[in-house]
Amino acid sequence: MEAREVASGWNYLLDLYQTPGFAETTNVDHIQVHYYWSQDSVNPSRIVPMGPQVDLLAPHDRDRLGPRMLAPAPGVTRH
Repeated sequence: MEAREVASGWNYLLDLYQTPGFAETTNVDHIQVHYYWSQDSVNPSRIVPMGPQVDLLAPHDRDRLGPRMLAPAPGVTRH
């Protein structure tokens, strides 16, 4: 099952990818190649699909959940 088959998971992925700094430090192609290449017990031929092509900048509906609350950095407490 892919994330986009589950609406909340897909919207979370879009929101996460659109978080400032995330896309610039994430290589989606590398993640896909590593996933399929390293799983030789379930993919012994190590075939890596060329798709699907997805629009990670598409709008998501997570704004309806209210403002984003970021977790504090380790060692930082909120008052």
